[in-house]
Amino acid sequence: MNQVRRCYRAQSQCGESPIWDAESDRLYWVDTERPVLSSLQPSTGLSTTTGCDWLVQAIGPRKGGGWIAVVREGFALIGNDGDKCRFLGSLIEGQSHMTMNDGAVGPDGRFYAGSFNKDVLDAADGCLYRVDADYSIHMIAKGLVLPNGIAFSSDGKTMYVSPTAV
Repeated sequence: MNQVRRCYRAQSQCGESPIWDAESDRLYWVDTERPVLSSLQPSTGLSTTTGCDWLVQAIGPRKGGGWIAVVREGFALIGNDGDKCRFLGSLIEGQSHMTMNDGAVGPDGRFYAGSFNKDVLDAADGCLYRVDADYSIHMIAKGLVLPNGIAFSSDGKTMYVSPTAV
């Protein structure tokens, strides 16, 4: 039987979106309650925490390096070390009751993320969005309750979304 052991005490308030990068031998994650991007290199124990311009909810790796991120207000690009941040835009602008949530890179290379009503958690006000290679943002589904846990089937033909129970 495998044993579980702690390799690092992250001290995140709400650690999310773990991404393993085999090339750099690093685990990356965000703290949805603090504007930081964190990483750990288990082979050396080296950890980093880099400040960001926004509260990041989830990240996805970009082909050219750095990250695409879903932030509470919309979508952003973040450089490898949290530098060179750029806000891409939002489809929830002006809707103060809405916030962005979880996200993931799909098998097609595009980034997907959801939104939800932060004032009425069981309201079916949430949507799914897609960010294309040209950074255009598109709503692809609506009428969701707190979409979370975005994943894809191994053949890439099916997207799974787990609505969070409230």
